[in-house]
Amino acid sequence: MAKSIRILLAIEGWSIYNLKQGSRSWNTHFDEVIRGYDFIKNDYDPCIYKKISGSSVAYFVLYIDGILLIRNDVKMLGSIKAWLSTQFSMKDMGQSSYILDIKIYKDRSRRMLGLTQSSYIESLEEIQDG
Repeated sequence: MAKSIRILLAIEGWSIYNLKQGSRSWNTHFDEVIRGYDFIKNDYDPCIYKKISGSSVAYFVLYIDGILLIRNDVKMLGSIKAWLSTQFSMKDMGQSSYILDIKIYKDRSRRMLGLTQSSYIESLEEIQDG
């Protein structure tokens, strides 16, 4: 899944949501609901969904208790957020800076996107030295 996340983050913009649900039955419910909004489940990574509308594209990355929403169109993002809030109890966490212990940083002026796991590596070093 980390490779999929790196690829998807290259698309302009993202948001993250803190969901108030959990469990396998919730995943099944989420799958049914999101497909009803014309998202298509990825054949190779079942935690990723895609929706295309004209030149607009949006991706959902579903993980643990959150969603990483990646899109190339701000209007589409607003529409998806509004729809999601009618379907699930959630909190918009704004632009993401971490996902699955991977730090995300973006420099728009230089058109750069970076990912690092330095804090995870440092924690491993502390354990090893401990």
